[in-house]
Formats: sequence, C-alpha cells, structure tokens
Amino acid sequence: VLAGRLAYQLGLQGPTATVSTACSSSLVALDMGVSNIFRGKSAALAGGVNLMLGPDVTINCCKSKMLSHFGRCRTFDESADGYVRGEGVGMCYVGVGDTTQGGLASLPAAGVNQNGSGVGFLRPNSAAQSQLIHGCLSDAKMAAKAVDFIECHGSGTTIGDEAEVDGLKRVFSDIRGTPLMLSTAKSSFGHLEAAAGILGLQRAVLALHSAFIPRHIWLGRVSELIQRKLEANWAQLVSEPVSLHRDESLACGVSSFGFSGTN
Repeated sequence: VLAGRLAYQLGLQGPTATVSTACSSSLVALDMGVSNIFRGKSAALAGGVNLMLGPDVTINCCKSKMLSHFGRCRTFDESADGYVRGEGVGMCYVGVGDTTQGGLASLPAAGVNQNGSGVGFLRPNSAAQSQLIHGCLSDAKMAAKAVDFIECHGSGTTIGDEAEVDGLKRVFSDIRGTPLMLSTAKSSFGHLEAAAGILGLQRAVLALHSAFIPRHIWLGRVSELIQRKLEANWAQLVSEPVSLHRDESLACGVSSFGFSGTN
C-alpha cells in the first residue's frame, strides 16, 4: 500500500500501484507511468525506495552469496565478488512536453520484458536484455550509434556483469564509430535494490544535463571476461570522468535487471 499512502498524502487520484520486481522495480514503475501517459494521462510520478529496517534480507543475501566480502560494488573489475546493499529513495516526474518547457531530459522510450525459462530463475539472460534494448531503440526511432553512454545495472556480480556486457555487445558492437561509454551508479552508492533503477536514471539525466559522466570507481583491473567482450573498442568503461560534446543532442540508456527475471 506504499504507493497508495503517497497518493493519499499528495491528493493524487490517477492510477496508483506498488511494483515488486526486485532490482528493476523502480524502472518498471516508470514504464507503467509512461504507459499511462500514452493512454491520455497528463503526467506521472515514478520512483523507488529501499530501506534496511531489519537484518533478514541481508542474512538471506549472505546465504545466497550475493554480497561482496569487500563491502564494495567492484563492477566490471576482476576482484568483483558481489554487491553491497544501499539505502535510498528517488522519484521522477514525467510529463508531456519537451526540455524547452523546464524538463531536464526527454524520454523517447521505455520498456520491460522477462527472461522467461531456460537460463535458470536467478540467472541473467543477455539475449532477453538485448531484445529489450533493441525494442526501446525501435520505439524511440533511434539508431544504436546515436547512443552516447549506458548507465548500466552493473551490480558487481561476475555472472551478472558479464551477461550485461554481452547483451550490450549484441546491440552496439557492429555499428560504433566512437566507443559507447559504460558506467554505473552502484560503484559509488551501492545497490539500492528496488530503488536502483531510479538512481541510475537520475544519474544519467544529470550526466546528460551537464555533459559530464562521473568516474566509475573501484575499477582497477578489468575482468578478463569483460575485457574479451570489449575487444574491437566498441565500448569503454568510464574509469576517469568523461566530458561529452555539447554541439549535438546527447542520448543514453539506463538498464535495471531484477533477479525476478524482469528487465
């Protein structure tokens, strides 16, 4: 009932729902908001929250060997051994219009899909991830080469990071003129789980607005598995801050993959 409580406090009467798809929850909520706008609603609020109010989830994550012994999200690094849980809340307002009317960025497309069966319930599916990205690019009427950077899910798990880069490679590797920049908020903030996607979105919007991508920390030596997938220089990990050219429109993608299988 969390979303309903918020609607009550703000006096909102439109469609209201609480989404639970694990790590992808807040961006699934965003997609639902966008869908309602396409159905005629004037605006939507979408976001996520993650609070650690007890030890149970952390204990279960430890038993599942999901958490880092270092206490850091060393995404794409050879020493990556899991993620560190983080707390946070984020919200975004999505309306009809463009950036000339006060918005920080435009959202040409959003999408959701599911891994389905075949690779294991908790295992990421790079094929499903790439299909979703292809679908979003098609909906946005945007060529893959027009995307400047990706705000990755990048949780710091060996299997998850490799699958994500593999999915990106399927979409972007053949048509790049300049390397696609890859970065993630989790290296700085930890994994906000249900709120992870909205944090990634906010970081991406600020990067577009300032034409500046902050560095991806805790990246010392790139994992050999990741390095192999980056051959041919189609993508580059943001180990140092990157300034983007302001002489043309900038574009990025934001990924969030839940262990529920919902991307």
